[in-house]
Amino acid sequence: MKTILVIEDTPHILKELLAMLKKEFSDCKIIAFTDGFDAGEYLLDSNNKVDIIVSDNLMPKWTGKRLFEEITTNHTFNKYKNTPFIFQTSVPDDVIHLTYENLNVRVLNKYHQPIKQAINEFLHSNLTNKN
Repeated sequence: MKTILVIEDTPHILKELLAMLKKEFSDCKIIAFTDGFDAGEYLLDSNNKVDIIVSDNLMPKWTGKRLFEEITTNHTFNKYKNTPFIFQTSVPDDVIHLTYENLNVRVLNKYHQPIKQAINEFLHSNLTNKN
């Protein structure tokens, strides 16, 4: 079973996103956090497995960008270094440059681009973790 980790701090957006993901990806386990730092703590637990990360960018404590940078540069997150990471943000300009540097990154404008297509692309590719 594939696992999708969702990080979103706006309650109504998180509720809508979780409802859509549970409907569209009923064969996946969905884990949610409201902050990048808490999601990072979850990822550090060696018993946890995550295949795709979907994150807002602007959040308290750690932004989505900060979480992404920790995952890709901090050796303690090595297990997730190549995990597909989808930024779903209303301010895509803050993170769009990351897509040029990493094939496992997608940046979507949360109000204009459907996330289902990006998740499906990763789920049906060889990019998700094989852990």
